[in-house]
Amino acid sequence: MSALRYAAKGAFKGRTVLITGGGGAIGRAASLAFADAGANVVVNDLPGDPKAPGEGPAERTVKEIKSREGSAIAVPGSASEGQKLIDAAIKEFGRIDVIVALAGTHAATLFENHTMDDFHRVLGVNTLGMVSPVLAAWPHFKKQKYGRVIITTSDTIFGTTRISSYIFSRGANFVGARGLAIEGAEDNILVNSIAPVAASALSFDYIKDMEPEVRTQYEDQLRSKFPPEGNVPVILALAHESSTITGESFSLGAYCASRIVLGFQDGVTNVRQNPDEQ
Repeated sequence: MSALRYAAKGAFKGRTVLITGGGGAIGRAASLAFADAGANVVVNDLPGDPKAPGEGPAERTVKEIKSREGSAIAVPGSASEGQKLIDAAIKEFGRIDVIVALAGTHAATLFENHTMDDFHRVLGVNTLGMVSPVLAAWPHFKKQKYGRVIITTSDTIFGTTRISSYIFSRGANFVGARGLAIEGAEDNILVNSIAPVAASALSFDYIKDMEPEVRTQYEDQLRSKFPPEGNVPVILALAHESSTITGESFSLGAYCASRIVLGFQDGVTNVRQNPDEQ
């Protein structure tokens, strides 16, 4: 995989890319990279604070793209407003080719302190906020026999504490991507998931209750070893028209990547309810 090839000027010329969570750490880095590579970028993120007038995160990312002579529009709002996002892409650029679903949130508390509102909110953003734009774009992908979808999962699906609603949401995305890959295969719609790691607002919020000295060490390590840009090369590669990879998941961060595997171990046979039947 040559990162330079996919990041080269013109590598995504004529392609339209929607990025949800495009004003966040990884989303901003990905939006800039796609725009620098010639894509038309639709940047989605939540609106800015109405009590603090000014640009929201999506608008700030688009402003930065345009300062680099890139092509982009901001579509503030929830990622679950998928039809609105796809309609904006079609209206402005005439097509949609790639969706990078990076929008995310969490409830950083023990499971026993979670409420069902926490689960509704987190799954609403992380899972339904992924499904909604992909579902809206799917007819366009099928009609043009082309689409690239990158869904966010997380290494936390292997187990951790204090973010159970987040784990449920990212686990759903992991298995959902595999199912969509099968459905999209005959129409050249490639679907993969990524588990990125980066210095970001979510990462810092998760460790906010650690002992101060330990938290500072973690924060320093995130900033020095896990810049948002360290996830971008694989995102570009999976989104490129030359890619043939689908139905896979990759753990990312620090400019590294490894494949996440779902499989069976050797099992046992002739398992019966009554031991006397053995």
